[in-house]
Amino acid sequence: MKRICLFAGYDRDGIIDDYVVYYLKSLAEFADVYYFADCDMKAGELEKLKPIVCGAYAKRHGRYDFGSWGELMKLIGFEKLAEYDRLLLVNDSGYGPLHHFKTMFDEMDSQACDAWAMCGNKFLMSFFISVNNKIIRDKHFQQIFAHIEPLANKNLVVHKYERGLSRILSERGYKFGYYINPEKVSRFYKENRAAVRKLLRENIPFTERLFMEFRPNKVRLYSEDYIVLTMMGMPVLKSMFFKINDNIAAAYWQKVIVTDGSYPLHLIENHIRRMKLERPAGEAVRNKLKDKLRRFFYEHKIKNNRLITKICKIPVCSRVVTSSLQVSED
Repeated sequence: MKRICLFAGYDRDGIIDDYVVYYLKSLAEFADVYYFADCDMKAGELEKLKPIVCGAYAKRHGRYDFGSWGELMKLIGFEKLAEYDRLLLVNDSGYGPLHHFKTMFDEMDSQACDAWAMCGNKFLMSFFISVNNKIIRDKHFQQIFAHIEPLANKNLVVHKYERGLSRILSERGYKFGYYINPEKVSRFYKENRAAVRKLLRENIPFTERLFMEFRPNKVRLYSEDYIVLTMMGMPVLKSMFFKINDNIAAAYWQKVIVTDGSYPLHLIENHIRRMKLERPAGEAVRNKLKDKLRRFFYEHKIKNNRLITKICKIPVCSRVVTSSLQVSED
């Protein structure tokens, strides 16, 4: 299997963290890797990647990961990309691999799917996507990345490009697969509930466990459910896991996040310390209660292409979100 990986990066301080270098080294075992960061890098930072990747670039363009992937596609060219069996679209929003990538690649390569993602809830979560040669050659796929526009915030990027990519590939008749999907999570939790509870009981105080919530009917990347995902062999821990201020498990992550034992955990420790993401569990409990109250009195979210505002759980305003991704039929 000949793979190429386009890796999108970003750092507010213009540096390449050691966890990113480790991630790229691990991917380079399975693919030719190219790196593009949506930021201005400090002098010498890209030099760190020379022994690992086939090309490393950085420029502030403000079009998030899809913009960086598009930039790399322009630099490499679709003629060269089409020489590969698989194209990986990956970003630096997670730490990994907590479990070796070989297990995931072996399982997914054995499935007859045109596109697959590490995780998905009816759409391909874009932090780790693999597409086959047929999709690489598809003009509609190419056109998406040739016209990535800057958007106001990440939520619109998810709505327009992440979900939009899945929608267009589905409309084109391509078959999807997921290494971790809701059905797999739900089945694993039912079969291993006692093991999950034992892990929590041994590592998290009872008073804090009372406020923890497990809803294993979806793939949730930023909540306490992540414990279950890593028990299943999820290779990547998303950094957003530490940014959600009501995630109790984040305070005990070294004890409850399950790895295969090979990942150097100090890489995660160093990054969350630099980004000031550490917080005590008691603060997470208080934030969880405050967030429940806030969402009861006021909440807005995108659903079915509409931005819905609720007050006291009652919808009071709804408007169409017009940023749907479109491609021409030419």
